[in-house]
Amino acid sequence: MNRARWARMASMTGCATFLATVFLVYRVPLPAYGAYVVLMASQRDLVTSITLSIGALAAATVAIAFSIVLYMLDVDEPALRIPAMTVVMFGAMYFSRIPKLGPVLFLSGFLLVVTQTLVDQIPDTEALTHLLLWLLLLVFCACTLVPLVELLIGRRPALVFADGLQERVSGATPSISLRELASLASRLGPQALRRLAVVVQLEQVASLGASQGDKTLLERTRRDLERQLEHPADENATPLPATPSRQDHIAGVRFAFKATLAAMACYIIYSGLDWSGLRTSIITCFFVALSSTGETIHKLGLRLSGALIGGVLAGVSIVFLFPVMDDIGGFVVLFASVTLLCTWVATSSPLLAYAGLQMAFAFYLGVLQDTGPTDDLTILRDRLVGIVLGNIAMSLVFSTLWPVGTKASARAVLARLIGRQRRLLDAARPPAAVDIVAVAGDLEEASRLCLLASFDIGTSPDTLLAPRRVLMPLAHVVGWSNACLAEQPVDDVRRMSLLEALDALDRETTDAR
Repeated sequence: MNRARWARMASMTGCATFLATVFLVYRVPLPAYGAYVVLMASQRDLVTSITLSIGALAAATVAIAFSIVLYMLDVDEPALRIPAMTVVMFGAMYFSRIPKLGPVLFLSGFLLVVTQTLVDQIPDTEALTHLLLWLLLLVFCACTLVPLVELLIGRRPALVFADGLQERVSGATPSISLRELASLASRLGPQALRRLAVVVQLEQVASLGASQGDKTLLERTRRDLERQLEHPADENATPLPATPSRQDHIAGVRFAFKATLAAMACYIIYSGLDWSGLRTSIITCFFVALSSTGETIHKLGLRLSGALIGGVLAGVSIVFLFPVMDDIGGFVVLFASVTLLCTWVATSSPLLAYAGLQMAFAFYLGVLQDTGPTDDLTILRDRLVGIVLGNIAMSLVFSTLWPVGTKASARAVLARLIGRQRRLLDAARPPAAVDIVAVAGDLEEASRLCLLASFDIGTSPDTLLAPRRVLMPLAHVVGWSNACLAEQPVDDVRRMSLLEALDALDRETTDAR
């Protein structure tokens, strides 16, 4: 584990512990939520952390203001409140796919819906208003503390980007995905994107070392790329014309409808049972809803496992540790130790990171109730039961109503990749940095989707083999294509051979449908 990850874990742990301690000393309600917002807002680089903090504070302010207005209309009228919650959730899930404004709209809709469910538990409008204002204060404190700490000790995007490139050049297992590196490069300028493209090609050349082919071409390409990495030059290659991307509104409507149906079914069920502690079922429906069934089931599993581990840690603390603690010092040490463990998971692989956040949230809710530590285990039971209810609802809805298989998503990414690489070979000129990074990013995304496809319900293992079989030969074709196109004039015989290999892989991908 590198020093940067330790520093990030220490920063997240210190901020969450400091905020929780302050809230305990001053008896602020809902301290668990303030500590959790700190973990969510703390990102890998300071620019992303500050941007996310500002967006979260803006979303919370708008949501709480609208929620107070809605209380004036529907606090005594469930016939108005339930349709309003349905419309807000549908809109939040639909507009969550908008690239820049989507996350803010999603968070605003989430907070608005969750705060509306509080009416069932706290029918007094004055108490509700006070609770929402306390919640806004918690978010404000967390979203102010994180940027201040990041400005003092946070890592600049350029440093994070340089570390990501160094990991890939040295052959270490990358801790930063290619998509995140491409996002950083787009902020740092065209020179950074060019360096990323050179590093991607060096990785491709290294992976081709054991394959059959022209070793002399690979060696010339490697030396040229190493020279470009040490002495970067301005790019002369012309990017491919951008293909118009059309948003699939029908898929967006179906996605929002499924998530809304699952969430409102959970709300009706726990309202009918008069069990308001199952509110976490609605939260589950919000945060685990993803485009495909396999991705959704995978995130459901992370949420449940993280909540279970965090709940067990909280239960053990309440039963065995709290009785022997004499002052707040022992609690602070316990809180910081568990938070450090949770951040270790939260800063790991993207396939596991969500479980770390859920561990922390379950632990915080267990040991920090109302205005301080507690000896009540009821909230832990309710949270786990609520997550199980949300898991069941999401699994049933997403696997039966317009199911979107993860394998189909992987095939779509592979088709896009093959099409782009074919156009590069047809152009018979050196590929631009943006095209090299885009193709490599699609390869990484297709590999991730093929892994998650095993979580699709009702999918036999044999049907998952076809996309996976295509990945390795396709990566080799991409690597050889970039090496071939880098040398001018292009060897037409080799280029046509690569085009034929692409066509064969395209047919294999298509026939697997």
